[in-house]
Amino acid sequence: MKELQHIQDMVVIEREMPMNPEALKEIRDILEGVKSGQLLHKQKEYHTITPCGTAHCIAGWKTHNDAIKAGLHLDYEYDEEDRTSFSQQLDEFLEQRNGSVWSHAQQAWGLRWIESDILFDSDSTLDQQFEMLELLEAGYTVK
Repeated sequence: MKELQHIQDMVVIEREMPMNPEALKEIRDILEGVKSGQLLHKQKEYHTITPCGTAHCIAGWKTHNDAIKAGLHLDYEYDEEDRTSFSQQLDEFLEQRNGSVWSHAQQAWGLRWIESDILFDSDSTLDQQFEMLELLEAGYTVK
């Protein structure tokens, strides 16, 4: 499996188009929620259901939040039947948009591929994700 380069080792360039401030706020809210423990996080899976609640990767939280905004009811009591229902609802939400969790979040937030790679890769650390966010907030990116 490839190892992510640390952002400081990458070439920082000015972003051609600034990020949408709402997208930046959403990314920050998710990362801060993960950091504080308010949002359960498992970067290697887009969603996983546990007796303690639902854990998502960063792109999974974006997809989950957008599914709720679209009217899907994703609350559940932990049991195998609800687990299947929950997974099917998210999968159907993505199928309707012809995409994966990664591509949905990338398109919704207006990210370039390398930005998505740093934010969404299963080997990304929370520190790397915050570094990428801070560059985006300052109007920069990496190559």
